[in-house]
Amino acid sequence: MPARIYAIANQKGGVGKTTTAVNLAACLAEAGERCLIVDLDPQANATSGLGLRANGHSTLDLLDGTPLRELVDPGPVANPDVVPAKAELAAATVHLSALEGGERYLSDALHDEATGPYRFVEWSRGQRLVVEASPSYWGSQPAVKTLVFRPIPEVATAIAEMMAGSVDFIRLVPPDQIPAIEGSGKAYITTAPIIRVIFINFDVAGRAGAGPTQNIKVREAISHAIDVDGIITHVLGGRGLKLGTVVNPMKFGYDPSIKPVPYDPAKSKQLLAEAGVAPGTKLEFMTYSGSVIASRQVGDAVSGYLNKVGLQTNHQHIEDIGLSSNLERTGKLKDIYLASWGSWSVFDADMILYPRFHSSEAFAYVRDPKLDEWLDVGRNTVNAGKRMEAYRQVQKYVADNYLVFPMYAQTSVMAVSNKLNYKAASDETIALWRATWKN
Repeated sequence: MPARIYAIANQKGGVGKTTTAVNLAACLAEAGERCLIVDLDPQANATSGLGLRANGHSTLDLLDGTPLRELVDPGPVANPDVVPAKAELAAATVHLSALEGGERYLSDALHDEATGPYRFVEWSRGQRLVVEASPSYWGSQPAVKTLVFRPIPEVATAIAEMMAGSVDFIRLVPPDQIPAIEGSGKAYITTAPIIRVIFINFDVAGRAGAGPTQNIKVREAISHAIDVDGIITHVLGGRGLKLGTVVNPMKFGYDPSIKPVPYDPAKSKQLLAEAGVAPGTKLEFMTYSGSVIASRQVGDAVSGYLNKVGLQTNHQHIEDIGLSSNLERTGKLKDIYLASWGSWSVFDADMILYPRFHSSEAFAYVRDPKLDEWLDVGRNTVNAGKRMEAYRQVQKYVADNYLVFPMYAQTSVMAVSNKLNYKAASDETIALWRATWKN
């Protein structure tokens, strides 16, 4: 009988969450012999069926074991034993020997040797993750032998600890904190343009209920109401690249002919009037912490610009990236939200256009067969010319219909202790195995 799949929508790097997220005993009992535990990044294709349909599985489950979506077996595939790479799955087969012990089994498995430069040492929920250099690593041994990852919600606290010498690396540094770090004599700033893009997502399909953003004139009005140049200059300290499309210019498939929407509050007011939107109309608006630099401040700026054209916002900021990702993925975000997409560090248009605009995808707030057709062409051919044309059509259609409002490509801003040599990379990877000690 086919196994039941339990997909673990994890936080990035949060492998330890697998031990509590999955009901291992129920999974194994239903499978009869074995089941497949799939550990996914929160932005992975948790509902696309990639890598799952080929094996004929019929149900995909969320963290609590409730059915998320029925998948239909498309029939024979060329090689059912191969999991498509684009699913970005880290999969493990768990046998009946794991029936007793559940969490302990998976926790113990983390100690097994893998192929990376570090191996697991310790994980304490909400406190720390500790890894150490793996002596069996095939490449050069990292200079930094032990890494301790700690969640520190308050940036000011993290910076204070860096000044005291107890923190050596901070991933997301708000622009207003850069001068303090650079002038401290204890740390320095390293930056790099990255492929992560920031944009306003509209609930075009009405997944969270009927609302103004189902009207194209409202979406266009919102797009004209926001001064992206002002946000880049005054909120981000000039670090960011204004975009006309959600495809980063560093990616294959980028169409330079798609220009940014000009800031025009007068036109915005006119479009809102034509759409019959009364002054003072309130929109739901969510921002989150975790991958967007100064996300709360960017959100406040967006709310301010919308207020100037007569739109109020119920701005809710969520500190827990896992919660915000779950709300986004399950279609609970009404009207607009500040979205970001890092494309799993893959420099290809497919890695944002397919998950954000294909009707089968959990993160898509658009349902349009035209987009599905073009995106399927782009994903299922290796002909570069055909792929480029498909993505050109998608980007033009998205722009013409204001399906999202592209804002800017983010610049990575990291703080590093003066004890270390480290340079930020455009793929957004925190590659601390490349770091070296200065002395």
